Amino acid sequence: MAVKDERKRTENDDNESLPKKKGDASRKVESDERLAAAREMTRRVKSSESIGERETVRDSTGKESSDPAEVLSYNGSDTITEDDFSLGLLDETNRTIIGSLQENPEISQTALAEKVGLSQSSVAIRLSRLVSSGLIKDPISVDYRRLGLTMARIDVSARESRLVFDWARNCPLCVNGSSVLDQINLTLYFVTEDLETLSCIIDRHLMKIDGVTKSDCQLITSWAWEDSLHVHLDLGVRRTETPPCGIAPFCPKCPQNPDYQGKVWPPISAQSPSFEE
Repeated sequence: MAVKDERKRTENDDNESLPKKKGDASRKVESDERLAAAREMTRRVKSSESIGERETVRDSTGKESSDPAEVLSYNGSDTITEDDFSLGLLDETNRTIIGSLQENPEISQTALAEKVGLSQSSVAIRLSRLVSSGLIKDPISVDYRRLGLTMARIDVSARESRLVFDWARNCPLCVNGSSVLDQINLTLYFVTEDLETLSCIIDRHLMKIDGVTKSDCQLITSWAWEDSLHVHLDLGVRRTETPPCGIAPFCPKCPQNPDYQGKVWPPISAQSPSFEE
């Protein structure tokens, strides 16, 4: 009997140590009861949908809901687990929501709710779960051509790909990169205002990185899909005293160059203070 009482006290302590806030960064399941309630809700919803009904299930906090997404929690992993699938992360409703967002990123939550037959609040919760799980993201991207920028693809041969990627991540003009299993083992994508800046990126920065043996640059003139024109670009960067990539000198049209004279980023007179603190 004492063993059972001790076990019960331990379980209660464990439950009290679990995160209480829904938005906790760990995204852990709040309790075994909550997880069980979500599983049971998913099972009931699946069975009731076949006859056009929706059952209401009460979660461990006492809240009633007919949508399993409202009691879902994730295990904090960067990968989608079997439990995530079983709890409806990629159920038919979420697939419809994701597909609708891909077709029209500006669709309202109200329109999504009408499309999937749920309340707007349920759709909002589902979207929050999809974002917090890392399955979908909601960044703002810009059409680089409308800014007068040109994109270049640079294929690189390097003994230490990590060093190249570390440098590229700090370059405000690098918008993406990938690695491949070949003699040319890295590909980087840059947007620039002129060829002088692109030449500086390659000759005076990239080729100075230890282990880089070769590079080949191609200007991208068009994309098969228009979505590829949109990139994630920081248009609010500030001037700095040293190059952000860590390799001197500044490229002519580097957005953080104190002598920047381009058209895309604001002039230094519009920034206060002049240098980053």
